[in-house]
Amino acid sequence: MQRVYVTFSILSLLALFLTGCGLTSKLAEPPLSENFATKGTCNVPELIDGSMYTTAKTLQPEYVKGSEQESSRFSEATITFKEPRDIKKVVIKRREEDVVAVDVDLEAMVDGSWKTLKEIRGDVKPIIEARVDIVTNQFKVKVQRATRTADGKSAISKTGKQGGAGGRRGPEIDRILYDPVKLAEIELYSFQSQGETKTK
Repeated sequence: MQRVYVTFSILSLLALFLTGCGLTSKLAEPPLSENFATKGTCNVPELIDGSMYTTAKTLQPEYVKGSEQESSRFSEATITFKEPRDIKKVVIKRREEDVVAVDVDLEAMVDGSWKTLKEIRGDVKPIIEARVDIVTNQFKVKVQRATRTADGKSAISKTGKQGGAGGRRGPEIDRILYDPVKLAEIELYSFQSQGETKTK
């Protein structure tokens, strides 16, 4: 009798597993569209030219006369489209030699104002991916060198000399932290609509 119960339990677990796999398959997101960032314009053109061989640094925000002075270390790249685009996934690529720990803010223009969609902190991967869900004609990637990696390790010692006594940052460290970050590509994707095929 015990053997029957064990067999029944195993068969039940197997059925649940197979049901779960089928459910996961049904809930899997649709395939991605082509990268349409290349269809827009960018204030750093090298970042949407489709080539990993061209790299460029993000730009310091433009100072608007009469506004409060920007104290943030974030520099940025803005992509603009003629018509609003449905953005579901963002991919930021860097060449291996340009990889440093970075903080990233993803923003979109919504009703005339910039809205923060996602914040990524201390990422050290050459390819940074993020899911978003926004329809907009302007998308911004803000990036700065992080002082710590995502797992809490210090990122400063990897990019310059340690600060002075008391753990304070020295002027060389400040210079490095305020230096704009070099990227290779920013890619934007939507989901393919039914019947649509991804172009090469």
